[in-house]
Amino acid sequence: MTQRINAAPADVATRTHLYAAFDRVVESDLPLPLLAPARGGEPCLRARRAMAGDVAAGAAGRGEEVADLRDAAGGLVYRVERHGEQYLWRYPDLGEFTIAGDGSTVLWDAADAQTPDMAAALAGPVIGFALQLQGRTSLHGSAVVVDGHAIGLIAPSGHGKSTLAAALLDRGAALLTDDVLMLRASGDAMRALPGASCMKLWPDALDGVVGLADWEGLPRYASWLEKRVLRLDARSSPGRRAAVCSSAQPLGALFVLWPSTPDSPIERTRLRGRDALMALVANGYNAHLLALEPRLLATQLDLFRTAVRDVPVSVLRYPRSFARIGEVADAVVAWGSAGGGGDDERD
Repeated sequence: MTQRINAAPADVATRTHLYAAFDRVVESDLPLPLLAPARGGEPCLRARRAMAGDVAAGAAGRGEEVADLRDAAGGLVYRVERHGEQYLWRYPDLGEFTIAGDGSTVLWDAADAQTPDMAAALAGPVIGFALQLQGRTSLHGSAVVVDGHAIGLIAPSGHGKSTLAAALLDRGAALLTDDVLMLRASGDAMRALPGASCMKLWPDALDGVVGLADWEGLPRYASWLEKRVLRLDARSSPGRRAAVCSSAQPLGALFVLWPSTPDSPIERTRLRGRDALMALVANGYNAHLLALEPRLLATQLDLFRTAVRDVPVSVLRYPRSFARIGEVADAVVAWGSAGGGGDDERD
């Protein structure tokens, strides 16, 4: 896409909003309902609609391809290209984002009818990538807080991170972040940073785990997906509000999720040394997009080395069954509260 879709005139003033994202402030003229409002502070990232006179990253033609994401049928979900010091993140028939190489600014361009989908993309993978360009390190994972420590659940898409996190909330945990687990080394502790105060769940998980049979009333995460957004501050079922943690927490344990058959045992295998490090590398958020940023990859690897030195990393093999998700959550709480130590264990 080399033409502007619906660029606003340069002299049109646009209202901006401040949002909290991973202990930082993001300024955006596109409302981002997935993020919590910030109470103030200096933005580390500014997102605004492309205006007349802005130069699109792809205006000079196709750039250096970074990554394509395709659906199960082979259709293109998005393409990311590098154009000099900028990145172009393009969603076919939806719009595009031009991201500065230092992650400080994002220009978005879309038809008005597509702005809800653009907001979802901006609040999730695009801002996540921009913060990585600023030197932040993230895992593809969710995290909850139990007894003052964060427990991270990391895995590729479709492995049940959000579903297990939702089950943990019913065990008294508080949600710290969903889908993007950003880390920061702070003093003598590795800390997990707070993300959005909502969860993105498929209808079967909303019904079978959360207890929301009327999930049809929840907003879609994206217009082409049945996945819904559960805002925890407005949760009315199963009878209580779910807690949300909005401050950085010491990371107590990391579990690499490995779903299995419904009748399989619940097993934990502690990873050490290189195996633990490679597990984090394999589950780095947007890892495929950093191929042209060796400096950032080196920074990420250094932080992962610190993480595996200070935080227990384990593979959690668990039965993929809503009927047994409570057992799995109980095991995670027990093992996570104990610091995830020990070698192979079964429940």
